[in-house]
Amino acid sequence: MQDIIKYLPAVIYEYKIDPKGVSCFTYVSESSESVLGLSPSAILENPNLMDEIVHKQDLPLMIESSRYCIEMGSEWNWEGRMIVNDKIIWVEVRSNHERRADGTVIRRGILQDITERKELARETEVRYLT
Repeated sequence: MQDIIKYLPAVIYEYKIDPKGVSCFTYVSESSESVLGLSPSAILENPNLMDEIVHKQDLPLMIESSRYCIEMGSEWNWEGRMIVNDKIIWVEVRSNHERRADGTVIRRGILQDITERKELARETEVRYLT
């Protein structure tokens, strides 16, 4: 099973938000190195690293949508740009939502690089409009 997770072309994660609003990653798969250019240990030590690679124009919407889903107790789905190794990539993040009896929120999710899909859609749109 670990090999499946290790070689999956996506990042699997678990994220915890305690009732006081303190948050951290409790698990990040090894693929974070190849997908995001960040080691799992670096992300676990400093969860702000993930925000730091989000494109500055996309960061406010990411934060807002995340907060909204926490308040509503709903799944979180977000698409946006990240800067990985000086290159802009598009990612899709999807996670579920579990609220524990003590008020802690646990998100378990997946982050995928969707750059190729976005580029293909853009090329198709350009061909259609010309």
